[in-house]
Formats: sequence, structure tokens, C-alpha cells
Amino acid sequence: MITLACSAQKTAKNEENNSFLQVLEQDAYFYTQNPTSFVINNQNALNLFYSKVNRTRKPGLSVPIIDFKKEVVLIACMGKQKDVELPELIVLKEDSTTITIGMEISSKKNRLPIISYPFCVYKMPRTKKEIVFRHFKKES
Repeated sequence: MITLACSAQKTAKNEENNSFLQVLEQDAYFYTQNPTSFVINNQNALNLFYSKVNRTRKPGLSVPIIDFKKEVVLIACMGKQKDVELPELIVLKEDSTTITIGMEISSKKNRLPIISYPFCVYKMPRTKKEIVFRHFKKES
């Protein structure tokens, strides 16, 4: 079960816990109005996600090859955003049953306002723990 919660709290990165998350892709456009995040557990689902990403790209982004017996893919799509950096995923908390992943974006000051639909793709080792996503903006 994957849940999405919003939080306005400022949270510091925990580099030690973040070491098992590996960024595969960060980009400014995957069209979705609302923030969404999910875990992908097989290559077919990953191919489907990239086919949606690549509908508006020529050439398209390459689909990563993942060993889904050992790893899972985490995807965070931020929805419509104005004047922000690309999102990052960080581990906020881990206990014996749950890993809480933070989706962090920074507001950029002193830039021309632009509309984007940022997303990021990460991989991490496969786990039996529930993965929970939290969305927040950090102050710049």
C-alpha cells in the first residue's frame, strides 16, 4: 500500500539513510496536474511509465534496465509547479515496518516564472517494508 501525504514541515536530509536511494532521472516535464508518487515493481510498468514520458519528446528518454528481483523504482511526479527546481527523493524515516520517502522541491527566487511538471525516478533495494511518500517544499 502506498500513501501520499502533504506536510509543510521543513525536514533536514539524513545522508546516511539516503545512501540506498539512487537517482535515475530528473526532468522538468511529465504532464499531470496533481502530485503523485508510486513504486514500480516490474519492467513492463516501467516501460509504460516511460512511454507516457516520451509522448512529448523526440528523441525520448531511455528506459533504464532494472533487476526487479533486487530493486524497485520510485517515481515522484510533482504536478503543475511554478518556478521550482527539479524534485529530489530523500529518506525521512525508517523503522522495522515502514520507509518514509520525502519528495523535496525548492522554490527558486529571482527567476522568471515558468510552469513545469517536474518528476524524478529513483531506484532502491527491494524491501518488504511499506513505502510511504511525503511531499514538502524546502525554503530557498
